[in-house]
Amino acid sequence: DSGEDLSVAPRLIGQCGVPSNATVVEYDFYQRLVAVGTRDGRLKIVGADGVEALFISPRGTCTRQVGLTAQGGVLRLSDTGSLELWSLPEEIILSFVDEEEIECFELVHTTPFVVVGSKDGSLRVAQVVLGAGDNPEDFKLLPYRIDCETLAGSGSIVRIALQPGASTNKVLVGFSEGDVSLWALHEKKLVMTGSSELDVNGAKLSDVQWLGNEGERFVSGYDDGSLWLWRVPHEALPQFAPPAKPGNVTPLCRLDYATSSSPFASILSLRCGQAGTDATEGRCHLIAHGVSQDGMKAVMSVELEEAKMDSIRGGSTASQIECKAESCKTLPWFGNVESFCIIESISSNLELEIGAIVTLAEFCTIHIYDVESYMPFQVDTPFQRCTAVQSAALERGEAGSKSRMLRRLLDEPEDAFQPPILASGSPWPITGGTPTERNVDMPAEWGILVTGHQDGVARVWDAGLGSLKLLASFPSEDAPSSPIVCVSTSSNLLVIGYDSGEVRAFVSADQEEVAYEQLAIAESLEIENATHDGSPFACVIRSLTHQRAVSALDCGVDLGLIACGDEGGTVSAIDLEGTMLFCGQIFDCPVASVLLTTRDFAGAGGAHRCVVVSSEACSVALIDLDDPKTMPEVMTPKNASRLLCACVLDQRSHLVEASRSECELQFPGLAPRRRGQDGDVDSLEVSSSEEEEAE
Repeated sequence: DSGEDLSVAPRLIGQCGVPSNATVVEYDFYQRLVAVGTRDGRLKIVGADGVEALFISPRGTCTRQVGLTAQGGVLRLSDTGSLELWSLPEEIILSFVDEEEIECFELVHTTPFVVVGSKDGSLRVAQVVLGAGDNPEDFKLLPYRIDCETLAGSGSIVRIALQPGASTNKVLVGFSEGDVSLWALHEKKLVMTGSSELDVNGAKLSDVQWLGNEGERFVSGYDDGSLWLWRVPHEALPQFAPPAKPGNVTPLCRLDYATSSSPFASILSLRCGQAGTDATEGRCHLIAHGVSQDGMKAVMSVELEEAKMDSIRGGSTASQIECKAESCKTLPWFGNVESFCIIESISSNLELEIGAIVTLAEFCTIHIYDVESYMPFQVDTPFQRCTAVQSAALERGEAGSKSRMLRRLLDEPEDAFQPPILASGSPWPITGGTPTERNVDMPAEWGILVTGHQDGVARVWDAGLGSLKLLASFPSEDAPSSPIVCVSTSSNLLVIGYDSGEVRAFVSADQEEVAYEQLAIAESLEIENATHDGSPFACVIRSLTHQRAVSALDCGVDLGLIACGDEGGTVSAIDLEGTMLFCGQIFDCPVASVLLTTRDFAGAGGAHRCVVVSSEACSVALIDLDDPKTMPEVMTPKNASRLLCACVLDQRSHLVEASRSECELQFPGLAPRRRGQDGDVDSLEVSSSEEEEAE
């Protein structure tokens, strides 16, 4: 507020996961990169060998389409029609293209050229200008321009698709009013025209894609949920030069894809490819993204028999002919699917086939489906929305004296990552997230980060090498369905609060077989009988006391306490044996903070364990846990604004942090033990002679 410059320079040293408000996901087969775009102009790239980059557009516009060029360039198309070029190696923006209101684009792979479709129906060609080392340097539109009338289409261009086997010479152009055209780029000649106006009764064209690798058939989808099959004329096949006069075609038949699921009410986008197993040889694979009959966005997998499509001759009654799909499955999903893409692999006969389907669901979660099972198997990844963050009290320099299980995570992190192959046997397509080299000015010791997420799972990260690496997730089974809203840590104790009011306490143990023994706790709390699920953390306490969302947490290993506050003003305190020490409503508004501390008394009274609680209205109360007869007194200051944070200071104004501890909890019984110099754990109990020497 004073206008003075701060003497700090914040720097992003690591990031992981999908940004919020994600709208688009795209996968590049050649570079094994996944790109995710958001509504506010951010762009996340992950994959390949250690690639993990985050771009933030200065314009902050919504991302409509993303493309990854072979030369390390990243194209981002915004909903305002502007096209941006970013450099992946340098992570900087290179150029903007605003002279044309662009609707879509198609990369011409292995070349620096891009085919662009505009809102006025014209077709353009752009070029990624390469500089030294073949790195992208600029992006510009070439003089090449074909207007809407020459293409024999009406409306805006909604999709451009390169014809397979045509040596990147012919492109299929789909117009919003239902017209389709096949255009030869080099010869600048119209090869084929087509219209579906008489068959779809005024429905708008959503997408058009080639079906198969021969360039003979294509599929069009419409906003009424219908799918139509087309066949190009003989002279329009990839191996022939453009004819003197363009041929005219109409839809061959309508696709009946309602075999096991209801058809979509509207088609949003399509992807096509070859089916990927011997059992489905001779079939084409169609993946459709659309709006279901009940208004949910979903993804459907459709398989079509090639022999059956070849037998259809079409004619003037195409609307009365239907080609029934061999199989149709709606992918299990988690909320609305915002976008999807396919991952192709090379088959035994050296052809590209669909190996997996990637979906971007609401809450910014990414799920990968193997085409063998159609079940999501990569849901426990860094792709979950983060709702709570806490730095654990474990530093890299202390890792050797911590539990053996946590050391195993630091030394062998690959055990916590995704499987090396897909269920179909194809290699894992995404391998990003490898830590970058640590900068010389980075601190030698760095902490472990604990994050809570929308799916009710907590994740542990290593932030010690200038990037974030996922170490573990817990619980991997029986996770609450409500989001995590609070996280608190003290040594190897981690306490998590949920939106439902539930509180769980986890401890990282030095031995797996000990960590998952049943722990006896008080009957006032539910007993957690955890079995080993691959996580290094055992749930030792589960509290269902609070009925409102948790708003504040604090824990301390030395004090042996866990304090919790919720949005209803209720505060509770329990010890690590599960005994409820205090529970009651202190405020009539949400609790803003709970702080564990001690209160010294002269004489035999000693030190009492206390909880300092505060509300959003700045009311403060002190709860003496060792004097239950004394009711907490609430003090409310006048003319105070909303409380943002609170802390406890000692008499010298030094910060008191009850969460800091030189001890760690050991099993059984959760007894605190002091860490030794050589990594062993020494007992806190000392002999009488040692006590005398200490005095």
